[in-house]
Amino acid sequence: MNRRNALKYTGLAFGYAATAGTLATMMQSCQADVNSDGWSPSTLSSDQVKMIGEVAETLLPATDTPGAKDVMVHRYIDSWLTGYLNDENRQEAVASIETLEAYLNEAGSKKFANLSAEEQMDILSKLNKEAINAEAPNPVQQAYLSLKGQVINTYFTSEKVGEEVLAYLPVPGPFQSCIPYEEVGRVYSL
Repeated sequence: MNRRNALKYTGLAFGYAATAGTLATMMQSCQADVNSDGWSPSTLSSDQVKMIGEVAETLLPATDTPGAKDVMVHRYIDSWLTGYLNDENRQEAVASIETLEAYLNEAGSKKFANLSAEEQMDILSKLNKEAINAEAPNPVQQAYLSLKGQVINTYFTSEKVGEEVLAYLPVPGPFQSCIPYEEVGRVYSL
């Protein structure tokens, strides 16, 4: 074997060794989030995660499409807070969620997660109208609008919604630069 082939095979072996562990961890973590009953939040409290799950499900309920809880929006938000925000931003986000949680628990006769679906809808509808119509949203309204945006973004970028709700083309067809809008159909997922 000459030196060039030895370097090539050494580089390939190193590349496989470096990526195999990362790939295995990614695949395992994806399955653990979806299939694990023993999941526990990393940054938020269990009550906060339940509240986020109920808010998300009220905003995006299961119909003929999966609901927010079906795609585990609440779990993703906790993992996003844990893994993708620096300490300062994480503390601000958790404080915002605490503000919203306190408001929602106060607005009902008990914890928001324990209210009936109708009571949850009434509270969130009122809060939504106030937040949208406010010239300068207060901290509760800002927290609600922020969480609402995160829930919607998380839902529509989830794999399950991408494959089951949005049009899904794993390998797109030919490029068509000018077609009538009516022929486009549903929004496409990547």
